[in-house]
Amino acid sequence: MEKKSWSRWWLLPIYLLAALAVFVFGWYDGVYWEHVQSQATYSNSATMPNSEEKMVDVKHIPEGMYAVGSDIPAGTYRLIDNSNTTAYMAVYSNATTSLDSLVVNDNFRNQRYVSVKNGEYIQIVRCYMQKEN
Repeated sequence: MEKKSWSRWWLLPIYLLAALAVFVFGWYDGVYWEHVQSQATYSNSATMPNSEEKMVDVKHIPEGMYAVGSDIPAGTYRLIDNSNTTAYMAVYSNATTSLDSLVVNDNFRNQRYVSVKNGEYIQIVRCYMQKEN
């Protein structure tokens, strides 16, 4: 009678633990949930400001979504984390915030620098921006 080999079964707890860690940390940071939620929110509410609206103060830009060229000027910005968890930023080529329009995104702590061009949209969560000179 041949003895069964259990050499592969010891990997099962490791795979389950890895899957649980991905779920817990993804949920804890809220990145995936907030990204999906913000897509629905911003794609329904993103509007171009009229000519009477002014650009925001570039010394302290709070979290939100901004149209580059109309809400904020093009250029390089420093993003500063203001939370106890990770901050999130995404740059889109249009206001739909779909994956097809995603130019760059990042989860970060402390600070990051990002350059944006006219016509792009930037979304920041749990952080604020300052325009670099």
